Amino acid sequence: MATGGIDGIARVWDTETGDTVLTLPCDKRRVSCVAFSQDGTRVAAGGEDTTVRVWEAETGRENWTERYGASISSLAFFPDGKRLATGNVQGQLSFWEAATGRHVLLPVDAAGAETGQVGIIGRREIRCIAFRPDGNRMATVSQENAARVWGMRDWTPRHILTLRGHSDSESCVAFSPDGRRVATGSHDGTVKIWDAENPQDSLTVTPHRPRVVALARSPDGKRVITGGWDGQIPPDILAAGVHTVELLCLAFSPSGERVITGGSDNSARIWDARTAEEVLALRGHSDVVGAVAFSANGNHVATGSRDNTAKIWDAQNGQEILNLAGHGGEVRSVAFSPDGRRLATAAEFSEPSLWDTETGQEITRLTGHKGRVSCVRFSPDGTRLATASRDHTAKIWDAVTGREFLTLKGHSLAIESLAFSPDGRRVVTGSEDKMVKVWDAEGGRQVFTLTGHSSGVRSVGFSPDCRRVVTGTYEGTVKIWYTETGREILTLNGHAGLSSVAFSPDGKQVLTAGLDGTAKIWYAFDWSVTPEDLEREQRERYKRWLERNRETPEAKKASTPE
Repeated sequence: MATGGIDGIARVWDTETGDTVLTLPCDKRRVSCVAFSQDGTRVAAGGEDTTVRVWEAETGRENWTERYGASISSLAFFPDGKRLATGNVQGQLSFWEAATGRHVLLPVDAAGAETGQVGIIGRREIRCIAFRPDGNRMATVSQENAARVWGMRDWTPRHILTLRGHSDSESCVAFSPDGRRVATGSHDGTVKIWDAENPQDSLTVTPHRPRVVALARSPDGKRVITGGWDGQIPPDILAAGVHTVELLCLAFSPSGERVITGGSDNSARIWDARTAEEVLALRGHSDVVGAVAFSANGNHVATGSRDNTAKIWDAQNGQEILNLAGHGGEVRSVAFSPDGRRLATAAEFSEPSLWDTETGQEITRLTGHKGRVSCVRFSPDGTRLATASRDHTAKIWDAVTGREFLTLKGHSLAIESLAFSPDGRRVVTGSEDKMVKVWDAEGGRQVFTLTGHSSGVRSVGFSPDCRRVVTGTYEGTVKIWYTETGREILTLNGHAGLSSVAFSPDGKQVLTAGLDGTAKIWYAFDWSVTPEDLEREQRERYKRWLERNRETPEAKKASTPE
């Protein structure tokens, strides 16, 4: 590992022992950037002394030194290791032959240059340079609140894309290993992951307060590590998975190993959540499938359709077991009781119904709403049933007798979705009024109102640890929130219209279904850790440092703790 410091020295370290392998003097001024060549044979450094240096990584012998223009703020080797790119604080981009140090002046495409001068792509500091693994693309970020993607032919960069979306200057950039995505970090505290061909398709993560100053991709492309001024290193989010039709609903199996989706092709499909491969296709409905659910043991699935029926299927072989007819219109929501013996359904023009899953007989109907019921959910213990309605209310019922237990009032427009927390103590509701509300499931007290969406909320769900809520809107935006404080964690943008969201049973993934015909699995981080937890840990570390050093003279002279 190579590092550069304010002492004007670059160092190479053994990552197994922590020992310094090489000490590479640069100057008495700050070393701003260091990089290894892809094959590990060379290490380069640049800094405030305006000098670029390259050494042999094994021996520390200096290959060449060149002084150029202004303080060097960024550098990166080409993937083939034959060239080195550098950027400085004046916006100058330069290429060098890695073996000899021969400087190559660049006739930069005018589409990316404000000045028109050779080798200058902007008036401000170039903070980071990254190459696609195949070397055919280069990305740069500067203080201009934008990242640029360049096509590379010979020694000449050709401007292709400008990625704009951060509210403050950008500090770092990286390509995914397959070159299909670009990640950017900004002083606005966010990381954005962009489609390298379509800059409109992006994911936004807010991992730091206030600034993101460094990021890197894992070799398999599934993780991003970031560093910020807040001293935290949060984990990542990334999207994957596809579907070929318009998706209207989805659900994880209890094990998290499978996913069921329903769509406009009149079928439901079961997928392997790890490989995104189709396992089963459930065909039998004569119209759109808009509701799906797994039973608690994962052996059965239920579907609801615009053909006015609900069906129960064997989740192992895809055979239809029951057809539940008699609904007044499209079946918009289905839910199994925890013991699997009952199924709740909500249809467009009739009251919610409870069905016996052994016989297919209707047990009872829940009468009380003054508008269409759009969602039904059982409590984790199976004793209560919650319903969401276009009459602006949600209700909680006795799941055995059908008696109304609570009415939750507070939304100003139709409630489209709701969910019980896994411990049964809370209910979350999402409404067309753009609001998300968290309620006390016992007394009906409103605990939080989560604001921030710019369109109606289509789907909501709790994380398994009850500490997070995921919400999705009609326009395709997904947000994740802390339930203890009501604070927004991050925003995910990846769909042109959204129908459903859900956490995986282990809480490590978020699944979304889009009206754009895609299903996406977003790889999440350890949701049990909050910023408050990290701040508490930092305070404890500081206290321990004070205790260890209280009596020593060195402690009195120290300016910062570890």
